[in-house]
Amino acid sequence: MVGNESLRHKRYKRKVADILRSYGFAVSGDGEGYDDEFCIIRDGSSPPYFVDICAASDERVLIVEIDGYKGHKSHRQILHDVHRTNEIKSLIRDVEIFRFAFWQLKGMDSETIALELGLKGRDNK
Repeated sequence: MVGNESLRHKRYKRKVADILRSYGFAVSGDGEGYDDEFCIIRDGSSPPYFVDICAASDERVLIVEIDGYKGHKSHRQILHDVHRTNEIKSLIRDVEIFRFAFWQLKGMDSETIALELGLKGRDNK
């Protein structure tokens, strides 16, 4: 989906990816000199899922999805997100999935994003 992404979407992906890298994660999916896309192959004839960011360390695998400015609010969008999340969890063992909307990331500093992703303890360690 990289070809259809807005510059703002790419910027937020890069921001989150850089934070993950600063904590020692190998990151795919943020473009701009790293990897263009990260896809999850599904069973049968189903098309793959392209996720915004996939990050891995020795202990954790994280997927970060970044929704548009308004986020996903309709009943249909929420059900789609739940189905997608559940299927990804069934395909990748022990994956952690996080979802942000633009409006959340706009005002968040790097430390808060790290806290939300569980990269730092709530006591700033």
